[in-house]
Amino acid sequence: MSATARSRWWEWGNSLWMLWTLVPYLYSVAFLYIGVRTRQVKWLVSGLVYALPLADLLSWFTLSGGHWAYSLLAATGFGVCSILHALLVRREYLVRLSVLQERQTWDHHDLRNELEIRHGVNVRARQVAEENRKNAPKTVRGATNRVK
Repeated sequence: MSATARSRWWEWGNSLWMLWTLVPYLYSVAFLYIGVRTRQVKWLVSGLVYALPLADLLSWFTLSGGHWAYSLLAATGFGVCSILHALLVRREYLVRLSVLQERQTWDHHDLRNELEIRHGVNVRARQVAEENRKNAPKTVRGATNRVK
C-alpha cells in the first residue's frame, strides 16, 4: 500500500536512499540524506550515530590494536539496525517529503499571485501565450496555399 497520494514511481524514486543501508560502513549516508531533505534532527542524529563504525574503521589506520574483531561485529550490528531502521522510517519520510514539496508548490503559487497583484502582470497568461506561440504551426512568408 502506498504511503502517499503520489504515484508508486515517485515513492520508489524517493526511496532510493535506502540503498545506502546496504553499503557497509556508509549506512549513515542514508539517514543524513533524509534528515537534510526533510529537516528532521532525529534522522541527522541517527546518521551521526550510524557513522560511528566508519569512524572506528578510519581509526584502525592510525591506531594499532587488537580490537578489529569487536569493531567488525559492531559494524555488522549497526548495518542490520540501519536496514531495519530505514524500513521503519520510510513511510514517515515519504509523507514528510510529500508535504514539504506540496508546501513549496503552494509557496510558488503564492509568490506568483503576489507578483501579479503588486506589478499588475498576469504571469500565467504570459506563460500560456508563450506556450501557444511555441506550439503554433510555422508559416512561410510569401507561400500561398491554393487548393486545386
